[in-house]
Amino acid sequence: MGGGRNSDMPQFNDFEIDLDKKEVTMMSRLSPAKQAEGIINRLEFVKTAFSDDERNLIVNYAFKLNDMEKIRELAEHTYYGKTEGSQGASLAVIDAQTEIDVLPDPMIGLWEMEKYGYTWGEMLPLTQERALEFFDHDLPVYLLHGEGSETTVNDRKQIIAHEGIFGIERQEGTEHEL
Repeated sequence: MGGGRNSDMPQFNDFEIDLDKKEVTMMSRLSPAKQAEGIINRLEFVKTAFSDDERNLIVNYAFKLNDMEKIRELAEHTYYGKTEGSQGASLAVIDAQTEIDVLPDPMIGLWEMEKYGYTWGEMLPLTQERALEFFDHDLPVYLLHGEGSETTVNDRKQIIAHEGIFGIERQEGTEHEL
């Protein structure tokens, strides 16, 4: 869609409409998982193409990585690959699953950490259980704070007492596995 008089205006599919509540919400204000569902629904408007596993992967990718551009690319590669027979679809799915698998804690995603108020891109989120595991293996764990700061954990009791999110620094080329 090229320029035009209203090219900078939101399109109809940039909104979610709840007829029961009589509410209209910009898609960009919804959670990444809801935005991913919207992308899937738009792509499948004419023809269903995604398997349940592919839908789940796209929504999980959105929840875990919170990068709408990459989510849109994954959904489009998968959709067009399936409908037009491109091999790029399976590669996109494999790459997305690899990115998810590299995260140190499968129970929490970047979106939750950012919603909490912590946004430094070199920190990966952890739940309390996973933070205790990493700490017990002598890996540096941090208490994350809603205003965007972090505190180094020096004692197991700090992890148990903290009611927020925990973090571990991202390390290039290495995975945090226990």
